[in-house]
Amino acid sequence: MSNEQFDKVYGSKGIDTLYERETITYRPVIKYEKDQLAALIREETQQSIERSRTFMISSNLFEYDELISEVDKMLNDIELRNTKDLISSLKSLLESSKVNEVIAFEREQCGYKQTGDFELYTLLYNMKQSMQFRRDFLDERFRTQITDETELEEIEKAESSSIDEWEQFEAQVNQAYQNLSEHEEDDDHYHPLDDDSLSYNIEHLTYEELQAIESKKRNKEIFHTSMADTSYIHRNRYFMFLEIIEKAKTIVYDANSLIDHNLKDFILSLAELGNLSSAKAHLILQFKSIKEKHEALKGRMMTIDDEKENFASEKQYMYQQLETKTIEPLKEWLYNQEEEVSGALDIFSGYIVNSMQNSRSSYETSIADMLNFYQSEASFYEEQISYIKNKEEIRKFYRILEDLGEATNITNEWVEEYLKLNRYSV
Repeated sequence: MSNEQFDKVYGSKGIDTLYERETITYRPVIKYEKDQLAALIREETQQSIERSRTFMISSNLFEYDELISEVDKMLNDIELRNTKDLISSLKSLLESSKVNEVIAFEREQCGYKQTGDFELYTLLYNMKQSMQFRRDFLDERFRTQITDETELEEIEKAESSSIDEWEQFEAQVNQAYQNLSEHEEDDDHYHPLDDDSLSYNIEHLTYEELQAIESKKRNKEIFHTSMADTSYIHRNRYFMFLEIIEKAKTIVYDANSLIDHNLKDFILSLAELGNLSSAKAHLILQFKSIKEKHEALKGRMMTIDDEKENFASEKQYMYQQLETKTIEPLKEWLYNQEEEVSGALDIFSGYIVNSMQNSRSSYETSIADMLNFYQSEASFYEEQISYIKNKEEIRKFYRILEDLGEATNITNEWVEEYLKLNRYSV
């Protein structure tokens, strides 16, 4: 190769030669910085994007894992402080979903002189099962729409990256239309969409390329909006369950704190009562009343079983799939059809549009149904925790009354020693 040919092909040392410019179309990767994004994306769209970052499926998976771990620890600790035979019997009944037999078991083992551990165990077991089912459902149906990764950190990265792409697409499309508008004002004969060459920056997008980016943008928007809708449901459930679990932890690990409010003066006052039998009788009656209300509530477990929860989740998932997989392609196809070309097309389009509208309405209803379902579920567990707490308080007071009945001389020193021995504050 002669020097002349060499220079023509390769130019001088380095890159960006005349030959390269004539031969290669360079397409840079366009990535907008935060300040540019804020200027290019409409406020309501940016709010939708930030909502999708706030409510992510990867976060739901992490939150469920957190709650399940907390409940697992309580279940294990309850097992350790009770006899294996009783725990095994209860677990067997729970695993077989024998609701009435479970209630009968608790009635026998959770009297006012016994423990509330088995009622707590049942409640926590059912909560854990429900959370694990939903966690698996989210993982199998929603996480797989985002990524094949299974590690939480990688799932979060993939989801965040996809939302970032949506944001970039929004900015690209908006800037393309902004540039188009400027060209229309400045030049009556030329604008970027007339250029059929391969584009090398956002100012020279062809019509087909802009359409392709717009399609990607709309798909990302629909997809991540639906993901945020689903995540919002489960974030609400997370906070409702978190509150219940915190109350359960108090009963499991620090039940004394339920009544530990200046017990010294309380016990000294009881000493003045003399005959404690009347107080004990009323505590027993109150325990019985609460127990009856609690048992009536337990019967509602059959209305909050996993099958019904699964049905509601499946319904919401089905409409999410319709929303993300069918709506946008049909809308685009209908938009590209010429008007008054085919009577059959008009009739067909009417059915399709009506169905899409009904699907959107059903989708929104399914989200509301799921939220209502989980609120009802949380209310069910919240009421149970309240009854379990009440019964545990009565057990504590009853035990104090029995201990006082055996004491011969109740003095300040005796009360202080009693409180220390039973791990109350003095």
